[in-house]
Amino acid sequence: MQDLNEAVNLIRGSSQSQKLFMLGHSLGGLYVLWYGAKFPDSLDGLIIAAPAIEVKQKMTQQDREKFPFLVANAPETMIESTNASKLKAWKTRA
Repeated sequence: MQDLNEAVNLIRGSSQSQKLFMLGHSLGGLYVLWYGAKFPDSLDGLIIAAPAIEVKQKMTQQDREKFPFLVANAPETMIESTNASKLKAWKTRA
């Protein structure tokens, strides 16, 4: 992890005006998550593809069945502006 942090600091020092993202796939995704949690202010974002983690499901089957209805009937204030057009299009198909 220390080597990775040194590399990020080196890149940051040479190009401070550019945004810096870290990409990780599989086990690399786990390292990216770990790095982002340990050094949250060092990157502009994380890109994670199929990380080697286990996600425990917390929604019941009944709640999962209700989810499309809840999203389709969500007030506009709950919709982020970046996803508004996608969600509105999805709502009209539902």
